[in-house]
Amino acid sequence: MSLDIFKRDLSDKKKRVSGITKEQINSELAANGYPGLYIETDIHLKFSNSTITIGEEVLPISGMTLIETVKILREHGVSAYLTRNSVGMLPAELLLDFDNKIVFTEEVDVSPKNIDEMHNKNILNVPGLEESSITKTILSVSSSSRNIIYKTDDSTFSYQVDDNRLFINGLLEDTTAMIEYEIDKFFIFMNTENVIELNKLLRSDMKNINNRILMNDINSNNWDKV
Repeated sequence: MSLDIFKRDLSDKKKRVSGITKEQINSELAANGYPGLYIETDIHLKFSNSTITIGEEVLPISGMTLIETVKILREHGVSAYLTRNSVGMLPAELLLDFDNKIVFTEEVDVSPKNIDEMHNKNILNVPGLEESSITKTILSVSSSSRNIIYKTDDSTFSYQVDDNRLFINGLLEDTTAMIEYEIDKFFIFMNTENVIELNKLLRSDMKNINNRILMNDINSNNWDKV
């Protein structure tokens, strides 16, 4: 005799559906993108939503070409180059988001841990994946159950860095390291299907009254227009 079993959820609570993030979109676009700019700099540089943050200064580049973007970068002490002449007149809005200085965490399951093995996805922007273009600094080591401190001796639940290796005394299964990841030679990729968060783009240049009008006109929260 066959026994048919039917499965039914006991809870009527709706499952949460995760939305698509800008970071996920950027990853997809980068996979099918191509290098537009090549940059060498030790300045903190961030491309985001057609703006460039150079140190503490935020500069809108919407409406500009790549060659105009290179000019702005050079005026601010950044060595920037077109990857080829044919991209020079393309719009800067095609440039994908990138930050050459970030902080991320990584699980550590062995001691010593070779710091050269700790990488973020930003390495894909580094020509030839060259380690010499990347500076990695261990900011802290932590666990949910123990306080792991920096020490140069062999104290239990402590860590130290020596000869590009991370040593952890009293390694726990949930040990993670916080790493500062800085790149000084990198490509900025571009894609004709780039997505820009309009509110962040316009916020960077709100002196322009036309931008404020445009934001109001296209915002779906304006129910009188729906």
